[in-house]
Amino acid sequence: MNRSVVPEWLVRAVRPRRAPVPWAAAGRAVVVIAGPVAAGLAMGRTAEAAMVSTGAMMSSAVPAAETYRRRAVNIVCPQLANALGLLLGGRVHDHGWVTVGVLCAIGLPAGLISTIGAVSSMTGMTALVSSVMGAGLPMPGPWWQPPALFLLGGLLTLLFTMAAWPVRRGRAERVAVAEVYRAIATSLPLAGSAGWAAARTAVMSALAHAHDVLLLCRSRHYGRRPEQARLLALLDAADALAESATALHRGRTPPPAGTTEAIGALADAVGTGRGRVRLPGLRPGTPEERALRAALHRATAALADAPAARPGGTGDSALPAGRAADAVRRAFADPASWRYGIRLALCIGCAQALVSVIGVPRSYWIPLTVAFVVKPDMGSVFVRALLRALGTFAGAAVAAVLLVVVPQGGWDALVLALLAAALAIASPRGYLLQTMTLTPVLLLLLELETPRPMGPQLAGFRLLDSLIGCAIALVLGYALWPGDRRTRAEARLADTAEAVADHLAAAFGTDRTRRSVRLRATGHRLSAFRTSLQQALAEPPPVSTRAAAWQPLATSLERMTDLITAAGVQARHGAPHPAPDETAGIEACLRALADTVRGGRPHTETPPLPRPDGTLTDVAAEARTVSTILNRTTKSHR
Repeated sequence: MNRSVVPEWLVRAVRPRRAPVPWAAAGRAVVVIAGPVAAGLAMGRTAEAAMVSTGAMMSSAVPAAETYRRRAVNIVCPQLANALGLLLGGRVHDHGWVTVGVLCAIGLPAGLISTIGAVSSMTGMTALVSSVMGAGLPMPGPWWQPPALFLLGGLLTLLFTMAAWPVRRGRAERVAVAEVYRAIATSLPLAGSAGWAAARTAVMSALAHAHDVLLLCRSRHYGRRPEQARLLALLDAADALAESATALHRGRTPPPAGTTEAIGALADAVGTGRGRVRLPGLRPGTPEERALRAALHRATAALADAPAARPGGTGDSALPAGRAADAVRRAFADPASWRYGIRLALCIGCAQALVSVIGVPRSYWIPLTVAFVVKPDMGSVFVRALLRALGTFAGAAVAAVLLVVVPQGGWDALVLALLAAALAIASPRGYLLQTMTLTPVLLLLLELETPRPMGPQLAGFRLLDSLIGCAIALVLGYALWPGDRRTRAEARLADTAEAVADHLAAAFGTDRTRRSVRLRATGHRLSAFRTSLQQALAEPPPVSTRAAAWQPLATSLERMTDLITAAGVQARHGAPHPAPDETAGIEACLRALADTVRGGRPHTETPPLPRPDGTLTDVAAEARTVSTILNRTTKSHR
């Protein structure tokens, strides 16, 4: 595209993401989506087979996961919601305003749970999408048959996804922890250089990912599983290694000779589950070097499974069920979650009411488009509506050609196999490519499911329906909610400032577990803030202009996090501790800044920052930088 003609925000929106080719997922999609259709064609049960393939396709769209236990959760939860939604939608098929009310009632909780996490979001999405399909399509057979066929498709996906579990059990956990050590080894030579920021982000991402991977297999009685306890101890030591690497960077101290190679060897040994690592001779020197030396000894002791290496805690003490319950409570207490739910219910109700009035043939596609687009947790509604319209136009054109050229029969299975593989490859690369490949797959499957197929004109109807659905999403799901567009990044900024304050409060304490949890929480908040800025940059001005002005805030908060981490490492290994009033003063200012951002007040109401002369000098200076950037940005956008 010519950037002098096309706006930068539009270039960002349509640019595909880079991603490795998921060959395994592509092969699995071919089997579970095209396989049932081929079997149905052979047995003369095409409609039922197409419903099995539709259920398999929807279960294949769940977020990817490394551990087999999490893969099972990611497939089973949305698939149960899928069957329930299809059952509820089918019971109110062609019931006019009753159908509208039921879909609104499903849309509200679907939007509410979208803020909990990826699995809950997909669960709500599949329940809403399947209820729209059930309400808009005449389903073959008795009332229980369509949900059962959808569940059968999900079971087929689950079986092929879990096929390698007996021989690969535990491998994902080892690889995740090994990647943390590999990221640390990569970051060490970059300490003090311009490449540190990207390396640090990679380390924090790897740490967060490893903790998430180990979370599902965590138990209060983890000592009963020696391998799990060893990985937790190694991850605990990796937290300390990451902190010491940050301290080396802030002190512009090169790593001692041989440490990078030793950490790389640790990564290889952790990944294979075998081997020992010999450490280089490290002499106690600066506080940063002493911290690195202590962390390396802990890591090698954990690798050898020495009893002293067992961690005193598991980092996040809450089990998955407890964390899920806390997340649900937070979501239902959050006004933003209720706004999302009300917005989605309003858009779905309007779309279904429009369908009931105008009577477009099979116009269930209008509320279906709304369900796909109006999902605030999945990015900008404006951008998704734009990409949905472009992707549906291209996908419908492909489907129209296929419905004309491809003869009915065995060729349908072959075309679906090619499209299923393309869908699996395109999905990680962005919503535009996903929509372009999903549209012909859905159209071909739904054409096979219906007793009176419409042929090529179906693609034209679907394109028109998609444009109507996108228009509803833009008006009712985007234009009428300007406050949400403005406050999403602001809320992430406030959360990040609060997380940095929590990190400062724990950085100089003796509780190692609390320090690690606070640092990971800060990294997570920083990542969420950057993600919200990237989503805002893909929107038209003035949203993208404001997001561009806020990007330095993310950099400054990351720098402050590094400074706090380094100061804590130095203080625990011989440097003077800061005065309690200095720490409390900076922490209070950060919390006040978060409160004023949330309240939409001028941030100059925050208390003045202290001016320490010692360990926290750089931290206070960075906090003043954050305050200055925020003040300048808010003034320029009033």
